[in-house]
Amino acid sequence: MNRVAIILNHELEKGEAANASAILMGQMAINYPSIFADKCLVDKSGYTHSGIKYNTVILKSNYSKLLKFCEDLLKKDLLKQTNAIVFTNVGKTLSNKYDEYEEAIKTNTLNNLIPVAIVIAGEECMIRELTKKFSLY
Repeated sequence: MNRVAIILNHELEKGEAANASAILMGQMAINYPSIFADKCLVDKSGYTHSGIKYNTVILKSNYSKLLKFCEDLLKKDLLKQTNAIVFTNVGKTLSNKYDEYEEAIKTNTLNNLIPVAIVIAGEECMIRELTKKFSLY
């Protein structure tokens, strides 16, 4: 894995976009810890720095293109070749209500949950090819 792309619905407010990005990268770090250094990177002043190993790009999309992207990953069996995590409108609206969130996720399809963001990671060439239709956020 050597490229990470976060694709956000361009209709998200700036704070919502930042929040979704942080949540997605946090989950990515848990699911695929190899994208970050396995030990703290500390400068001579004592500050700890981010230890991300791979390029990360933030992209934007409209809702229909984002949904189609998610559907295509599944349809073309690309979820097995990449690491992808979605964040949905349900997650955006259920603040500090994980039990309700979990139930909603487990009992719905992605279409019903309304994806607002996705993070995808994998080999650089593949991620570039998959995300080339999106523009920088």
